[in-house]
Amino acid sequence: MNEIVVANGSKLRIKDLENINLVRDPSFRVMNDKEIVLRYRNYYRDSDKKVGFVGGVYDMLHDGHIKYLLECLRRCDILVVALDDDELARKRKNDPLRPFDSEEKRSKILSWAGLAHIITFRHVGEHPYDLIKFLGPDVLFTSRTTKDVSDEDRRKLGEYCGEVVVFEPQSPDSTTNQMFRIEAAHTIRAAEKVVSALDEITRPFGRKAVLVDVEEGSK
Repeated sequence: MNEIVVANGSKLRIKDLENINLVRDPSFRVMNDKEIVLRYRNYYRDSDKKVGFVGGVYDMLHDGHIKYLLECLRRCDILVVALDDDELARKRKNDPLRPFDSEEKRSKILSWAGLAHIITFRHVGEHPYDLIKFLGPDVLFTSRTTKDVSDEDRRKLGEYCGEVVVFEPQSPDSTTNQMFRIEAAHTIRAAEKVVSALDEITRPFGRKAVLVDVEEGSK
């Protein structure tokens, strides 16, 4: 069968999903049901189309993420992106405040941006290899910067994929760096408000509160 039932309950021809620019609606591209993703993958199993697979969080989507996914798209015909859901992202990042963007928002952004043919999810409790074994992609894409994926992991995963491609970092930026910059900006604004309030208090006494750069003041 060349039709699949997508998230909004309607039917869509599998081939219609090949054109990322034609269909960017997340209700067609975001699939929670792994069996539907498998049907999509199997449709191309004996064809000349190469199916690629890549995982990740893609939180606060930045230029490094975009370059990475565009390179994945360049090296395959159909790209399946497996997003870490919110719980798994918190566990892998060891940070209760991550991800900044919810799994729903992250998946919609990838769809609207035309960076994947199919977006599905990985969950806590699943072995990292499970979905890769289940789908058996033609190409598995990984990043050298992914700390919990070793060269030994890549060797083992090669048994379930036709090829394993390892990318070097695509950008010096990262989601963590972006969050640090946001935190720094909020900290400065908060400090400025405190100084302003102190200035109001000390002004009647002929004093002025000022915000001092500690590093500059120590020189």
